[in-house]
Parts: sequence; C-alpha cells; structure tokens
Amino acid sequence: MKKVFVLFGITLLSACGFFSTNTNGNLWTVKKGDYCANFKAVKVFQTLGDSALAMVCDTNDTRYCSGMVVFVDEKLSAPLWDEKVILPPTDKCFTYDGTYKYKNKGDDIKTVPVLGFGYKYTAKSVDEALARISEMTADSYEDCKKYFKSIEKSLRNDGLKLCDCYKQAREQGIKEMQDNSDKDEEFLRKLLKDVVTSATDKCDEQYPKVSGYYK
Repeated sequence: MKKVFVLFGITLLSACGFFSTNTNGNLWTVKKGDYCANFKAVKVFQTLGDSALAMVCDTNDTRYCSGMVVFVDEKLSAPLWDEKVILPPTDKCFTYDGTYKYKNKGDDIKTVPVLGFGYKYTAKSVDEALARISEMTADSYEDCKKYFKSIEKSLRNDGLKLCDCYKQAREQGIKEMQDNSDKDEEFLRKLLKDVVTSATDKCDEQYPKVSGYYK
C-alpha cells in the first residue's frame, strides 16, 4: 500500500483559500469554502494500523453508509476502529488531500481520495487567516516527518532536513504577512505565494535527492 501525499509547499499556497474575496481593501467578507466536500460523515470499514478505509455516508442515517471509499488517518479521529463514524468538528468540513493506493481482495490497484479537515468559512481577519495557516504548517510538518521516517535510511536524514527547511519557509512567509498585516488582501496573497515559493525552491535545491519524494 502506498499513500501519495500532496506536495508540502502546495498545501500552504492552498491556504490562500482561507482568505475571503472582496473588493474593498481591508474589509473582509466571509464566504463558504468552495473546497468543502458535499458529505457530512464517513464510516470506517477496514482499519490499517493508524489509518483506515471508510465509506461516505450519503444520507444523515450513518447506520448505512455505502458511498465512495475514502482514506482517513488518526489525525482526523483517533483512535480508529471498524464501523466508527467520523464527523468534522463544528467549524470544519471534509476536504480532499491527495490520494491513496491500495490492493483490493481481487489484487486490483485502487486509488481513493485522502480526507482532511478544512474550515467551512473563510477567515474574518488577517490574524485569523494566519492562525489557520500556522495550524496547517504544524500538521504538514508532522506528516512530512512521519513520511520520511518510514522510508529507507539512506534518504531519511536528508528527508527530515527537508521537512525542517519547508517549515522554516512557511514560518518566514507567516512572519512577513504579520509584518504587513495592514496591507490589503491581494497584496498578502501574493506575498505569501512569493515568499514560500522562493524559499521552498531553495529547499529543493539544497536536498535534491529527496525533494521529489514527499508527494
């Protein structure tokens, strides 16, 4: 079985979705996140250690869930067990976060979406958006370390250093946004993207043996 991760740097740029869309400078307009999946619960049918395969609950009746198969891990709802129903926290929704490949009983390779949690609504302020990005940074950093600890030893050390490098790049982007929090939303979006893209490119150049592994 193999999990295919979303690129660490790209997940931060998707955090721009935390910002609301407006045309009035610093006046923020809260809107519903268009990245939310259109279901409210999933039900585990096969545990895989600290992760599981689950089925989407297409109706409010979680006793019978027969929608598409998805992959979840313990960071969504620890611990996991067969037939456990997972619901998002009140202020969040299910989001798609990469794909997972596995073999079914017929030895066919199946690819299913990996689920994460995202916020139902965009942030109301720069401070709230930055807090969410910081939370995403911490989660992605732990995922990155967990991934590189699981691969061959010859790549592990450089991989963990790459995780640290990416984390520092994100934190640099957050700090520059904090220092410019009086600017309008469009400026902040561009600043975040420019700072993180530039810094993560340098990380990839510094650790070329592992830069393509964390996907």
